[in-house]
Amino acid sequence: MKRANGEGALYYDQKRGYWRATITLPNGKRKDFCSKNRNIAIQKRNYFMEGKYKLSPVLELSIIECCEKYLEMMFNQKKFGESTYRTNLETLKRLRKSELSELPVSTLSVKNINDFLKNEGDKGMSDSILKKDKFMLKWGFLYAKEMKLIQDSPMDSLLLERVVGQKREKVKALTQDEQSKFFKALKVYNEKPYVDIWLLAIFTGMRIGEICALSYDDIDFENKTIYVQRTLTRDIIGRHLIGNTTKTTNGKRIIQYSDVVETLLTNIKKIKKDNTNLVFSDGFGNFVHPTRNAEKLRKFNRIYNISERLTMHMFRHTFATRMIEQNIPAYAVQHLLGHSSVDITLDTYTDFFENQRKKYTDKIDNYWSEVTKPKIVEG
Repeated sequence: MKRANGEGALYYDQKRGYWRATITLPNGKRKDFCSKNRNIAIQKRNYFMEGKYKLSPVLELSIIECCEKYLEMMFNQKKFGESTYRTNLETLKRLRKSELSELPVSTLSVKNINDFLKNEGDKGMSDSILKKDKFMLKWGFLYAKEMKLIQDSPMDSLLLERVVGQKREKVKALTQDEQSKFFKALKVYNEKPYVDIWLLAIFTGMRIGEICALSYDDIDFENKTIYVQRTLTRDIIGRHLIGNTTKTTNGKRIIQYSDVVETLLTNIKKIKKDNTNLVFSDGFGNFVHPTRNAEKLRKFNRIYNISERLTMHMFRHTFATRMIEQNIPAYAVQHLLGHSSVDITLDTYTDFFENQRKKYTDKIDNYWSEVTKPKIVEG
């Protein structure tokens, strides 16, 4: 028995694992609207009944498809490098699993976006992940707007709610005791070139990618400076390669190094065996792979138990922490680390700067106490 026009059903297809919301068309045929989410299946059917689905396939693009086309456009115009393009594809891959991917971009509302972001926040996503999601959605709606698929972007609405993600884990640097244990262990553990990579990281605060891409052209031995001008990056399929620039614009910087680093770099050059211009190589003329370096560092930590967890980025944080403890100003730490703004430095190392501020306050308090003490006694 045929259903009347507009009459439909809703049921769960156990075999395929999704909901089916059906409708009977005037010609007697049935049209299905499917989704793993019951409400989305119903919403799809309702949109169709309200005439919100367009006849042209182009006008039925989803927000994910719009994001994808935007990324392709930016990559083809060379506004995105291979590494940036690949990173954004990872974000898109995550969004593709969301409920937003199942609806035409023309039907998405501020409520849909708010619900999605809130759901991501409830899953424990970090602020950083949510920020990437928002940028991706903004780009997708921008493409849709340019293609005349929508008039206004939900991302520009004043009704868009601010969702706070999970706070990132606080910076972990080696304690003074762990640092002493680290240097003591290196007196007996001397696997090259990895030990030298770790030492350069903790002495300069350079990132692992910057160290692996470092060449002798970047070092001025006479003036004791390192010119950080490139880092490792990834191509579209995820392979590491030496890039043409640093992670950020401010990542390009000149590091004035100490006598300790001078000795380290001089010794590295003396024992270098291959003919490459790289400071660190794998013995076959290639750069040292970060993954291999990380494996060596984990093995080292298992043997000497330096810290509960030991990573290359901890050396960078240790360098910054020791600088702050030596009362080096925040703007100087920012330059040494290559942060894009001093706000990032202050935010990343907020606890350490706060401890220093307390010490300054104590010094000021002691000073004024001493200055006013005679007057108070006289009074």
